[in-house]
Amino acid sequence: MPTPPYGPLAIALLATAIAAPAAAQEVLDRVGELKTWREQCADADPDLRAAYVEAALASNDTAIARICIRQSLSSSNADIRNLGLRAAIASADRLVFQVAPPDSLTAALDDAEGDAGKLTPPVAYSWRQWKELETGLPIDIDGEGVASSRSTWYPLAGLSARRDDIAGEATITGDTVTWVGRTGLPVLSDCSISVRLTEDSRLAGTLKCGSLDPFEVSAELL
Repeated sequence: MPTPPYGPLAIALLATAIAAPAAAQEVLDRVGELKTWREQCADADPDLRAAYVEAALASNDTAIARICIRQSLSSSNADIRNLGLRAAIASADRLVFQVAPPDSLTAALDDAEGDAGKLTPPVAYSWRQWKELETGLPIDIDGEGVASSRSTWYPLAGLSARRDDIAGEATITGDTVTWVGRTGLPVLSDCSISVRLTEDSRLAGTLKCGSLDPFEVSAELL
């Protein structure tokens, strides 16, 4: 009895069966590659570890870079943490800070029974800024690469796009990032941000504008 001709579905199933082992091998190879990078970026020798982290970033492989940055941020070695922080900032196009109001503003609003119209300076100025910050503070970043400790930050509070006159320079020193520049916030536009790398690999600290009480801020790095 002659063998019936293969239909389109049968041909597709046959092709899938042939390709499956190759695809499975590719997955296994990728798993092995990621595991190797994870081990290398956790090397006990800090100099080797730093070299592996730099190589991972130069690979332009997002998954590998994230693995090595995460491990660097949680390292017990101060130099490796600094490298991880520089790498995280250099690889970020934007940070979004969550913002909490100053205790002085919260207390004043409680006393005013939530009526902002009863607030007086300087807390009234803080309230005006808080209305621009309560949904978060997005910041666009132009980095100079992992080798640099400097980057340019463009705060987007109250703005739909970055502006060259609403910007400032951020500097990384150890576990700390300090930014000084201008914002689009009302009342006082000259501000500073000082944040520190936390144990859970986030940035946390304060945003301060002029003589007003600081806002607490925090952001995810990855």
